[in-house]
This record gives sequence, structure tokens and C-alpha cells, in this order.
Amino acid sequence: MELGDKKPSTLLYAMKSLASDGILPELLKSLWMQRLPIQIQQILSVSGDDLQALSKMADNIFEISKDDLMASVSDNFQSSDVNKFENRLAAIGNRFSRIEVRRRSLSRGNTVVQSLTNANIVGDILSLEIGQKDENRHALLNLKTSSAFRFGADGKKRLG
Repeated sequence: MELGDKKPSTLLYAMKSLASDGILPELLKSLWMQRLPIQIQQILSVSGDDLQALSKMADNIFEISKDDLMASVSDNFQSSDVNKFENRLAAIGNRFSRIEVRRRSLSRGNTVVQSLTNANIVGDILSLEIGQKDENRHALLNLKTSSAFRFGADGKKRLG
């Protein structure tokens, strides 16, 4: 369970509703605080109030600092992603330059090599666009394929 754009008190309420009645309040407090932004955790850690009072305090802090918290998370996310895409784009540019030099040195009649190198460029561009979604797709594909086939009593693979 994550905070996302919810108020901290809303997150606490959701966690309480999912937790059993036997959960220790200190454990719930610890789990809840771990899901809060570090700035809010630091402020709340010096308070000795009960969980309800802490959740109200966290809501107030969250409302005041929401824009700053979102901006810092957004900056961190963007800078790492921008660096990844810049590196990939530079690699594609280098590869394209090598292909252009190689293509000029080939005779005009060798269209198979040219179309293969063009296919490599298109593949690189597509992988750039796919980005991190590719990892999720492989995980989903592995889940789907692991349960997509069943083996019958005769040992033959069957669908579903």
C-alpha cells in the first residue's frame, strides 16, 4: 500500500481496515510512517502523540508541503529517466553513423545488407520507445505462459 496522492490519514485508515484487530498499534504506526515521505517522517518522529494525532499532524504537513514533495519526486524521476534516454539516443546515433559509413562503402546492388541495417535502426528506436515497459511485459508474459499450458494424462501439452 502506498501513499500516492492520498492524505496520510486516508492511508492510515485503509491500513487499519486491512489489518486484523490484534495488530499492535506500534507496529501499525511503524508500517504507516514508513510509507510517508521522509520529510514528514522526520517531523513526526519527534512527537510522542498517539496515532490519531500523528495522522492529523501528517495531513497538515502534507497539505503545506505537497507541492515541494511532488516537485522533488518529479525532479528525481525525470533526471534519471532523461539520462537513460539520452544514453540510449546517443548509442543509436553512434550506431546510425557507423551504418551510414558502412552503407556508403557498399555497392548499390547490395540492398539486403541495407535493409537489415535499417531494420536494426528501427528496432533500436522501438526499444527506446518501449523503455522500462519491456521488463514489465516480460514478467507478464512469463506469468501468462507459465499458466497457459496444461499437460494431460498422456503427457501432451494442451492449452488452458
